[in-house]
Amino acid sequence: MKLLTKDIEQKLKRNYEINDDSKGGETDHTPVVKFFYRSATWLITEMNDDGLMYGLCDLGWGQPEIGYVHFSELEGIAGMERDAWFVGNKTLTEYATKAREEGYIFA
Repeated sequence: MKLLTKDIEQKLKRNYEINDDSKGGETDHTPVVKFFYRSATWLITEMNDDGLMYGLCDLGWGQPEIGYVHFSELEGIAGMERDAWFVGNKTLTEYATKAREEGYIFA
């Protein structure tokens, strides 16, 4: 399975355009895609043309955090998967709040 479909990539880039600092935008998006590998999980809301992604990351240490990851880093992990059934139903901040309370991303 491809980690990024054209549809997912377009949604991520559209969210990035909405949040472009030069345009003064900042929206708390709903995650578009969920990646996982073993106990690590990433909920991604946006991506720029260079592949820099923004979202919530939990590496399985009980300290989920919002930040950036480059798609090439995720793509380079053998065994990385995309949750084909994931549908975001909360904003990234809501997922982050819950994850910090629970110690892991519950999605």
